[in-house]
Formats: sequence, structure tokens, C-alpha cells
Amino acid sequence: MLSPKTQHYWQRHAIRLALIVWLLCARELNKGGIFRGEKRPRDTAEDLATTRRDAPDSAHDQEHGYAENQLEANRQENSMASFTLLSHSPGEWRFAFKLPDFEILELKRPDGNYSYVRFTNGAAPWYLQQRGKPELPVYRCDFALPENAEYELRIVALDQERINCLPPLPSAGNLLRQSGPWGMATANPDVYGGSQRFPASLSSLGRPYHLRRVKGVGVQVTPLQYLPEQGQLLVTRSFEAQLRLRSDNIDEHNLPVLDDNAGFAALQSRLFLNAGQLSHGNTQYEVGHLLLILPTDWQETAADFILWKQRLGYQVSIAAYPDETGSGSEGIYGYIAQLYQEQNLSHVILCGDWDWVPPWRLSSKWNGMSPNPSISRAVSTDAPYALMSDATPDSPDYAADLMLSRVSVNSKAELLAQLTKLQSYEQGQSGNETWRQSGLFMASNDNGGSNNTFDWDNAFIAEDNSKVREDHIYMERLRGRLLEDELLSNSIYLYDGKTPMPCASAVSNSLNAGTALFYYLGHGYVERFKTSDFNISHAGALTNQGALPYVIAPVCDSGNFAYKPSDCLSEALMKNVAGGAAAVLASTGETYWRAPIVTLWKFTDSLLHWHESLPEIGALTLDAVLEGVRYCQTTTDSESDAAQYFYELMHLFGDSSQTPRLGTPCPVQAQYVWQSQGLLVRVQDETGQALAGAKVCLSFGEPEQHVSAASNMQGEVVLPVDTEQSSYTLRILHHYAPLLQLDLAGRPILDQDEDGQISNNELLTWLSQWDSYTEQEKEERQGWLESALQQWQENAGTTSRGGVDERHSAEIPVFPRPELQIQVRCDGLHELQRLADTGLDIINVDGTLAYVD
Repeated sequence: MLSPKTQHYWQRHAIRLALIVWLLCARELNKGGIFRGEKRPRDTAEDLATTRRDAPDSAHDQEHGYAENQLEANRQENSMASFTLLSHSPGEWRFAFKLPDFEILELKRPDGNYSYVRFTNGAAPWYLQQRGKPELPVYRCDFALPENAEYELRIVALDQERINCLPPLPSAGNLLRQSGPWGMATANPDVYGGSQRFPASLSSLGRPYHLRRVKGVGVQVTPLQYLPEQGQLLVTRSFEAQLRLRSDNIDEHNLPVLDDNAGFAALQSRLFLNAGQLSHGNTQYEVGHLLLILPTDWQETAADFILWKQRLGYQVSIAAYPDETGSGSEGIYGYIAQLYQEQNLSHVILCGDWDWVPPWRLSSKWNGMSPNPSISRAVSTDAPYALMSDATPDSPDYAADLMLSRVSVNSKAELLAQLTKLQSYEQGQSGNETWRQSGLFMASNDNGGSNNTFDWDNAFIAEDNSKVREDHIYMERLRGRLLEDELLSNSIYLYDGKTPMPCASAVSNSLNAGTALFYYLGHGYVERFKTSDFNISHAGALTNQGALPYVIAPVCDSGNFAYKPSDCLSEALMKNVAGGAAAVLASTGETYWRAPIVTLWKFTDSLLHWHESLPEIGALTLDAVLEGVRYCQTTTDSESDAAQYFYELMHLFGDSSQTPRLGTPCPVQAQYVWQSQGLLVRVQDETGQALAGAKVCLSFGEPEQHVSAASNMQGEVVLPVDTEQSSYTLRILHHYAPLLQLDLAGRPILDQDEDGQISNNELLTWLSQWDSYTEQEKEERQGWLESALQQWQENAGTTSRGGVDERHSAEIPVFPRPELQIQVRCDGLHELQRLADTGLDIINVDGTLAYVD
């Protein structure tokens, strides 16, 4: 045992040792910090630790907070936000519905007088689109549910009244674009002349579905019900309801967790009213698992693109068609499904035209033309390849479980050229990127005929009197939102009937000048847009180089890649290696009037909602298409196949895992520090604001290995590294900026005796070595001081590997007694006496100065 005097002596010098270490670190930290990117004042390791202490205590808390934030944003921005979650307990959610203010107006028609409902304040609903039946408002919200539990909806309180009115206006139905107006819809006698209310129920539950492995169900509310015998509307102003699980088994009350993939977790967090109760299964989000399906012998052509994706953090799989996948769509679907079940597949790119990698269904029409949907809706489609929730792709669940796209090419050379273009776009440019804030908006002046009624959001479609307005009216409102919220600072609009008049040269000039978004709403054909007559020849002649737009054109036929005589317009935009587009959302057949408007609105809303942390193109597209599917499910009757048809029409051309280049460019910076479990990285902008959703990947070793994750709401990831390397490469990709690539030295090694602990002597030895480095060598090893100090703090134990108390070991270093004296000024004997009374050891007095040991 050590004597009390020796123990006291050691304690004093341990404190001094710690002070010396901190002073040495502070001296070095004053010379430079751990920022990467633009030079600026730098935080210390202590600042980084403080930031982490301010964060939630666990990864679960972080993700729970993230889900809560998403839920609040959902309430504010969702046009269906008449629902409020009041409370939740195991097995039960209590929520409220409140109907916005409305007025009932009269409409005179040749077949009689009708009433229609117009909302005056707040978010307006969708409207039922069942031909010949009352066009009344309908609302929807969605809940996440335990996988195997049975459930029921119960209204517990409501406020209702009856209002006398004329018969509600009969709906014209869910009109198709090319078919033109169907003529005035006559009132269905079974409804208008019957005795039953319409709709029959105030509320109902839809068929359950899955978004990845999260089970969901839609709650549909029709607060205005027509009573034909009384000539009245039964109006439900508000109600409270319970969604309850029937089972008392507490194990069945456990909600599913958010998906491990960052993009799908963002979609799930935004979709469900009870998203705040969804937790995260792992400590941080995965970047994703990407599958490329290519024709046999094409794999080497994609080698550089595959390595690029791996270095962004994706797990990448490749499969040769048909040698590895099996023949036909059945073989492809089975291969995808197996990878989804066994390896958590998240993204798929089909590489090749329809005759190289077959679609899930190929149109039987001559030359691959799309069929007339009034006769057949069997369009060419890839979309069911992404439906993984049921045993077969014929599932009625049209919430895609994968982010799917096609790179439609006919040779290895075309594939290499297009993948190279996509990689260059995603990597970003370091020069002038003002094009990222520019948009092109083009629309027709068609409205589908005088009987085409539609209402979406009172703020979005103001004063429309429930009529579908000209396409350019909606396009102008979308353009205004993007400019008002400053996602875009510059835009060009080309509207039929307006100045400037749309023409192909105006479209080409705008795209060649550089634009990030190109919206089109109007009539489309396989090879051209009707408005402006912009066609495949114009698309192939574009010279916009890397300033590539995302083209959102959910209009008829312009995405029909199975058309045999020529490329479709979407293919032409993607194949242009000197410019063209970065990605295209388009339709393979004739689409509807209203669902594309809903899709464009949702895409715009998602851009504004996620503008600080945009997910990949595949997630943005899926979010918009899913809203169109939900619209069709909610507004049409149960016998309609509108949701299936719309889902199968919509196709993404390009790379579904691509990081978009939209909005104001901003330098991205990174802080990093080695910890015992790996590399802690914090991603932030130039103001120090944390950036969520960045892809962060560490590469090392031979053959090259990769560890990756997506940054959380604090902008942080921890990349686990269990092998020591002399050097590493850190890559960070966020939509704000070009790829940030940093070369890192291996972590500092302090534990020289490899006993799993770092002694004070080992720290001092390392600091002595550090002090011998030149300034250039220290610059090459930035972050080492912070890492060394953190390792010492984390691994400085009180026992050795053998379990012997270090304080009792003969190896304890003995330091000579330091000569440290403190001078204290004492102006008089009374002050000297007061100093002596404190018990300090006064060893000398020289005039007015007392020397204290």
C-alpha cells in the first residue's frame, strides 16, 4: 500500500499532468481545427463533445425527435391536414377531424339546377370522382399499424347538422387526357332517386398496404352526405375518433420501426399521422442497397459507375439478364424479390431498352403503342417490379417498396455514355452553378371541357368554382410557390395563349442556358410535347452539358420506351451525352386529367418540405407518384382500377439513387474525430448548421472496403472501423454542394503495449512524438490531437490487463518534487497574518511579497 503522503503526491501530479495535456492540446488547436472545406474559425474537440451532449441521449431519441418533427411538418403542409392526433396509448390512437368553412352555390344546367360545395378558408379536400354520382368532398389520413393486429375505427363524439340544398352536382368521373370531355354527366337515378344517403358512411378504412415493411391503412372521411329523400346534406362539422387494435396481446401492439434506408424512412415519417410513435431499428440510417440489372456481357461497362456508387456508400449488386436473373419478367421479379427479402434491397436500375431487359408487361399493340384505356389498360410497364409486399406482383398494394428506374439504351457504348453523364451530374461542379436555381415551366391552355370538375387545395386552386382550370393556371401556381419559398430565384414560363408563345426553340434556349427543373403539364405524345412541339430531334441537339434538369412531365405517352419505331422523348433527353436531362418522370400511356396535377403539386411540396436535406431522386419521385395513387384510391369507387393504372403508367428514367442538384449551392464542411468505435463525422454548412441526409462513406484497404451511413438530424454519423490502416478516404455528398473528398491519415496509436488501455505515460510518449512533427506533417494529420485526447479519456483505466491496481504497481513513475512557488502581495503585517491563517506554507518573505510553496 502507498502511504497517504505518496498518494497525495501522486494525486497532485496527476492533476498537473492533465493540465499539461490540455495546455498542449490547446496550443495545437489554436493553430488549426478540424473543419474541411472553406476556411473559417474552428471548433475544438470540446466543442464537438458539447454539441453531442446537447443532442438527444440516444440514437432512438434522435430518430424519435426526427419523426416528431416530420409529423408536425405533415400537419402544417399536407393539404389533408384537417386531422389532428390527440393522444395515443398502447393499442389505440385518438384523433380529431375538423371540417373547414365552406359555402353551397347553385349551378344551372340544361338538365336541371344543382348545388356544389366551395371551401372558403383552410385546406380544401379532394372530391369524389364517380361518374353520375354526387361530387362531394373526401378527406384521407393514414396510420401505421402493427403487422398482424386486427383493428377497428370508432367515432366517439361528433358535431352534425342538416342543410337544405339542391341535388349535388353529378361528377364527370375520372377523366382521361386524350379522350377529351365525355359530355355532361347525368345524375345516377339509383343515387338521386333512392332513399339511401350518399356516401353511405361518414368514415371508412381502406385496404391495408405496406410501404416497405411498415403496414399502413387509410382513413377516409366524407363529411358531407347527401340525403336524397329529404333534399338535404348531412354535414359533420367535426368529430373525434379512435383507431383501436382488437387484440389484448401487448406483443401485437408494437408498431413497426422506420426503414433502415434514409430515403424510405423520410417517406414513412411524412406519410403517417402517428409517425411520431415509429422508432428506428438501428442506430443510424443506411445509404442503400442498389441493384443494376444488365444484359449478359454488359457488366464491365458499368464498372466505373458501380465503383462511384460504392464510394458514396451504396452496397451495389449486379445481375446479368437472363443468365443470372432467369428469363422473362418472372425471372427478373423473382430475383429482385429474393434480394429484397434477404439483403434489404432499396434501389433498382434496369439497364437496357425493352428488348434487352424486358418490362414487367409489354403492350400488345402494334409497334408497342399504348392501348386505348377505354378498351384496355395493359400498358407497357416496369412499375410492378417494385411491389414487394405480397407474393406476386399482381398485388392490389400500389405503394412501391423499391426506388425503381430504367436507363434505356441499346448498346454498351450508349450505356457507358449515359452512366458517365449521370455520374458527372451527381458529383457536381465547382464552377458557376446558378442554373441550380432556375426553372422552366410549360403548360397548355386545355382544361378538359366545361364539365371537368376538380378541387385540390383552396390556397392552390383559388376561385376555381370546382372547375378544372387551364393547365397553365396550375403551373403558374406551382412556379409561384417555388419562387416565393426561394428554392428558385429565376424562371421562364411558356404557356399556350400567353406571351411569350411556346415554341421548340424557346424550350431549347432555356434548357441550354441551364435549368434545374423542367415542369410540363399538357398533352403529350411518344416523340413530342404538344405545347411547343418540342420533340426528340430537339432533345438530341441540346448542349446544356452538366447543367441538367429534372424533367417532371406526367403526361401521356412521352415515356413509352417500348415504342418500336423510335425512341420516346424521355429516352432522347437521357441519351444526349452533350446535355439533355438528369432524370425524367413520364408516362408510358394515356393518363388522367387530375392525378398528374396532384403529382406535380406533391413533388413541389416535397421539394419545399425537404429543401435542406433532399433525398434521392427516387424518393422524391415515389413520394409524388404515391400521392397520385392515393388520390385515385380515395376519389374513385372500389371497382375502379384507376390507382393500378396510374401507378403502372408512371416511370422514372435515369438513376433512382441519384442525389439531386436543386436550390442554392452552399459549401459543405466536415468535422471528424477518431473514437474507439470508429470515425465520428459531423456534416454542416458554412454557417455551422447541421446537415441531415448527407451520404458519408469511408474507403480503405486493398481490395477497397467501404463503411457508410446517412447523417442524422445532428448531421452526424459514426463509421465503424475495426482494422487499422495507414490512410483512408472520406467522401461526403449532399445536394448543396459537389462531392467533398478528404484524405485521412490512420488514427493515432497510443496503446503501445496493446493492453486495451492508455496510460498517462503512453499519452505523454505520443505527445512527445507529436511535438517532433513538422507543421506540414501535423497538417496532414489534422484531427489527431482531438482523437488522441478522446482515446485517452475513453480508455484510461484504473486497472491493468491483469487486473492489478495501477496505483499499487511498482511501475508507478516517481517524479521529482517540483519547484513551484507562488508570489502573493501583502501590504502589511495584518495581510501577512491572514495569509498564514489559511494554512499555506509561506517559505519566504521579501518586502511586500510572500512566497508560498
